[in-house]
Amino acid sequence: MPKSLLLSELTRDEVREVALRATLILPTAATEQHGPHLPLATDSTIAEGIALGAAAIASCQVPVVVAPVVPFGNSHHHLVSRTLISVEFPNVALHM
Repeated sequence: MPKSLLLSELTRDEVREVALRATLILPTAATEQHGPHLPLATDSTIAEGIALGAAAIASCQVPVVVAPVVPFGNSHHHLVSRTLISVEFPNVALHM
């Protein structure tokens, strides 16, 4: 098993070692406002934490690697605030 569960922290050789047998977790989250008290990356931070927690549990039985968070969601309901990145769902699904 590699030294880290995070794909972004692995070297080329470490990725090559686990690539064909590991399960890749791809966390996705919106980049949007949550009021004046939280950063726009709140959802991404939570998604990465959940993915890492799940990977830590699963890695006891199977090889697992967590990809970097895809920080795009469909957040059209926040458009009025102009503080988000929103992508229509068919476009997000098409590029995954």
